[in-house]
Amino acid sequence: MARNLTDPAPSSAVSRLFDPSLAGQATARPSRPDLTERITIPATASAAPPPVRHIKRECVLTPATDEVLSRLTEVIRRGTGARVNTSNAVRALLRVVHTAWPRLEDELRAIGPLRLPGNGPGSEPRREAFEEQLAAAIGRAVRTAHADRCATK
Repeated sequence: MARNLTDPAPSSAVSRLFDPSLAGQATARPSRPDLTERITIPATASAAPPPVRHIKRECVLTPATDEVLSRLTEVIRRGTGARVNTSNAVRALLRVVHTAWPRLEDELRAIGPLRLPGNGPGSEPRREAFEEQLAAAIGRAVRTAHADRCATK
């Protein structure tokens, strides 16, 4: 049997879509507490750590750099006995670079302005030379930063 159309609670998605009171509820802003109000948190309540957000990034590797990343991940696995994935290996490398940051900026400035090679066929030697210059600067920065840390200990 068909329902009465004047029923206060719409039963189908289409009728809910056209119900002005439900549309108003959906678009209404939630009320915010007054900013001058103090919120008291019991002393026994401990703040939960913020959830870890992982940001997915994508990069394009050459067969040679893919092999290096795979070998790095594998050597970490064998050396530590941990079930390490590629993301763990990349994050560890980025931590190394992070510790050398001030030196890295100096090394990159010392290289001077570079021009990014194209991606077209035949540009591989120029891209490899470009990446080698960056790798050398990063390597010098990491070595210098490590030597500085060892000297201050």
